[in-house]
Amino acid sequence: MATFIDGEHISNVEVEYYGPSDRYSISCEHKGLRYHFWWSSGATAIPAELYKNPPLHLGPHEPGYFHTRCLRPLTSKPALALVHAMWSVAGSDRLEAARLAYTEQLAADARARADAEQLEKVRNAAPDLLAALRLARECIAYCRRAHKDPQSGDGIPAEVVIDAALAKVAP
Repeated sequence: MATFIDGEHISNVEVEYYGPSDRYSISCEHKGLRYHFWWSSGATAIPAELYKNPPLHLGPHEPGYFHTRCLRPLTSKPALALVHAMWSVAGSDRLEAARLAYTEQLAADARARADAEQLEKVRNAAPDLLAALRLARECIAYCRRAHKDPQSGDGIPAEVVIDAALAKVAP
């Protein structure tokens, strides 16, 4: 959706949700500058503050750089027009999509933490498992030496399986 203010297109309208504070950041670019405002879930009033940020490509000591400025949409018609334009592009669908993306990210982070914890448990258990495999291999070898009877059955001898497992985990 193309939205224009004073003949200039606003672009890169983005919506991000910040769960802990239950607020949204709605941002855009207009005339080479970046703007954003915070929107609380369930709010019905126009935001009291719109922030004007310097272009991303400018560093703090470069010409044209300025510190973030706070504009008041309730007392400034250009700021109010920009808030309305940003809101018309963002809309409730994008707010809900941002909230959903946030909750999906939380779930993915929780899964990643659980996976990392499980891997840590396996790594901590690995030395004990390796020792148990070596002991089992030694016991089987002893039994084979002490009892000369060949293994009965059609299965793979247990020491072959243990040797394969040892080869994978022990140098």
